[in-house]
Amino acid sequence: MLLKDKLAAFAVVFIWGINFYFMKVGVSEIHPMLLGCLRYLLVLLPALFFIRIPSIGWKWLLLYGFISNFSQFAFMFSA
Repeated sequence: MLLKDKLAAFAVVFIWGINFYFMKVGVSEIHPMLLGCLRYLLVLLPALFFIRIPSIGWKWLLLYGFISNFSQFAFMFSA
């Protein structure tokens, strides 16, 4: 494995691990549902430049995103 690959793997592990600290701090400061929404908005903005939009209808895409992702983290933050 190249050094570049090891550094990329370390970055993923570091970002994943530190995320729990920021979730704990965030939940103590703002409402859990707002934290879940802000989390996805922060990811959405850069992703718009790199991800091709699928050809399915927007209502199905938004429904799937809400059910599979937003609601999961909103309930996790509420717990």
